[in-house]
Amino acid sequence: MFDRFISNATLIFKFYLIFLFLFMVYRSIGLVAYANFNNYGNLIKAYTTGFKFDSIVTSYLLSFVLMLNLPYLFLNKKTWYDTFYTYTTSLYIQISLTLVVILLTIDFYYYRFFHNHFDSMFFGIVEDDTKAVLDSIWKDYPVIPIALFIIIAFIGIRQLTKNIIKKDFILNTKRISPKLLFVIGFIALFGIGMRGSLGTFPVGKDDMIICNDNSINDITPNPVFYLKETIADRSRYKITCNIEPILKKYKFNAPEEAIRLINSSDTLPDINCLLTVTPKNDFLISSPPNVIFILMESFSLHFLSLHSQSFNLLGELENQLKYCSLYRNFLSCANGTIHSFEGLLANTPTTPVSQSQYNTIPLKSAAALPFKQNNYSTLFLTGSKLNWRNLGPWAGKQYFDKIEGRETLISEIDSAKEGTWEVFDEFLFERVFDQLTHYSKAGRPTFIFGFTVTNHTPYEVPAKYKPFPLELSDSIMGIVKESKEYTWECFRNYQYSNHYLGLLIKKIRESEFGKNTIIAITGDHNCRNLFEYSDAEQLNHYGVPLILYVPEKYLGNSIIDTERFGSHKDIFPTLYNLSLSGAEYLHTGNNLLSADTSVYFYAVNNYSLGIDQTGAVNTITNLRYQWVPGKALLEPPANSQKLDRLYDIVRANSFCMDYFVRMNLSQNTHKNINEGYNKP
Repeated sequence: MFDRFISNATLIFKFYLIFLFLFMVYRSIGLVAYANFNNYGNLIKAYTTGFKFDSIVTSYLLSFVLMLNLPYLFLNKKTWYDTFYTYTTSLYIQISLTLVVILLTIDFYYYRFFHNHFDSMFFGIVEDDTKAVLDSIWKDYPVIPIALFIIIAFIGIRQLTKNIIKKDFILNTKRISPKLLFVIGFIALFGIGMRGSLGTFPVGKDDMIICNDNSINDITPNPVFYLKETIADRSRYKITCNIEPILKKYKFNAPEEAIRLINSSDTLPDINCLLTVTPKNDFLISSPPNVIFILMESFSLHFLSLHSQSFNLLGELENQLKYCSLYRNFLSCANGTIHSFEGLLANTPTTPVSQSQYNTIPLKSAAALPFKQNNYSTLFLTGSKLNWRNLGPWAGKQYFDKIEGRETLISEIDSAKEGTWEVFDEFLFERVFDQLTHYSKAGRPTFIFGFTVTNHTPYEVPAKYKPFPLELSDSIMGIVKESKEYTWECFRNYQYSNHYLGLLIKKIRESEFGKNTIIAITGDHNCRNLFEYSDAEQLNHYGVPLILYVPEKYLGNSIIDTERFGSHKDIFPTLYNLSLSGAEYLHTGNNLLSADTSVYFYAVNNYSLGIDQTGAVNTITNLRYQWVPGKALLEPPANSQKLDRLYDIVRANSFCMDYFVRMNLSQNTHKNINEGYNKP
């Protein structure tokens, strides 16, 4: 009795070891390729904790085989079930091992590009422009060698599985008690493996952070666990109007607790406290400026610091920067295009709204609303297709008078050319100037939200474009992780977009509209595929520049201090204060040109990482850093209490923005969030 169960249990254990071996090999590859070797204590902890994650994933994968084995607790003779069990187990193991190899391979290249294991952006292959994504994959990755590797791996897995299943193990005793003890012990150990712990709580997401070094933290769980958590998070944080998940996420007991951190007035805090009004300004009433905002694809802050005459990354933009203010202590609100796009266009941490059940609801947090309420013509222009992530229909609900995308640019600009990600930037900029001219001559101020697409893999530019010098020195090639050809193409695209951006600024500045047009430019996220970044380099890792061109007559008593810290949350509050008189808006951030010396300037990325002049905090991992004196680098702080204010304000600001949007969505129709909010 129990002999067949015991024999099959030993097979399950052998397969358990094979899965563990695969995960440990992958972890070691990640260690060599990406992690730091500066702390062996953390390294040991990464492997021991990683073993727990591996055990959880493996035990769950093998639980199906264990269930198939349970009937052998009662079957003693050979039956048809033997054939069924052997065939099913063999097929299942082959498929499972092959899928794990595929996931490990995909995750390796995914991490290489995004510096993250599987996360929400992974689903962009179906939610994004799938054809363009697949085209990028085909051009940027060794698809054929990867496919051959997987085929060879499958053949090896198939043969290994057959060899293991052929061999039976017999417990050399006829006594029932040792066999029964084996059965109980095996099932108990299997249960422990599924928990990864003997403690009160099973090993979970909270155990993924083991030290202050994220390169070590990243190799601790395995990609299958990351994928499982990503899928769970998509369900857990699916766009709903329920505020309980975000209260828990941002660690508040009630909305009022967060609002009071943002607005410290003595009155009972409610959602109206999140609204503010620009000062009354008679000059702005009589001479409202045009406002141009450009969101640039992969506009890297780090790349700017690499510019030189022999390694020209700016083109004409270099000449125009002397007329502008360049903010370098600046972060993107998110690290993916759609998330940053929605974070700017609608000030929403909850994304993607454009692809949710709420995509027809106008948001009171929309960037265009204050302009619309102040008699501006409002335009959204992009070189992308308008059906990309339902971008066009959704943006059309967010107070824009006119929406134009790839289709319009192709039909209206005879010379327009396009690549994989649609119309090249120079033609978008041409359209921006044409529309500025048209609407300005109509006698109304104009707000244009422009969104570029060219600086994206696969890297393509119009054939006529002649690059400025781009000499890849040994010092550059020594720190990038891609081939020389790929690296050059990446920098060339960055240069191309910047050059034509510079030409747009020059054209506007020298035109009849130059003295009454404000321009703001930033990036959706850093260009992530060339460099590895340590925790000390978080400003470079998540940084994007902010460029402001403001005609002198609109500066008033503004203070231009480009050392101030800021992020996407601060752009539109700054533009509203420069251009609108008595305009109500959602107080998402600061006016970066404020003359009020009491304003606390800080930057937020991904609604969790905060950076200010003191250092940096991460509200999810609870990791804290201080600035290395004299350097733009971070290190663990000597006194982390100095960062408590930053920690609290990042949580509060992120919650309040999320809360405001969810309360808006909860109406399900275009109604006031609070009575009296909407202006006539």
